[in-house]
Amino acid sequence: MTLLSFSLSLYAFVMLLFLHRTLEEGGGPTGAWDAGRLKGLALSLTWPLALAAVLLVAYQERRSN
Repeated sequence: MTLLSFSLSLYAFVMLLFLHRTLEEGGGPTGAWDAGRLKGLALSLTWPLALAAVLLVAYQERRSN
């Protein structure tokens, strides 16, 4: 397994975990789909991608030296 495939798998796992939690909270009897919930949903999709990008750049830097 390459580092890229491992990173993408880890990203997908974390993203799905946070996405499921956000959807679970919004689907409850007291859950409301307001702007904060939608922002949380969007952030649960994007923050692991930023982390993966940082890890990829660090790996490339280490490999080039």
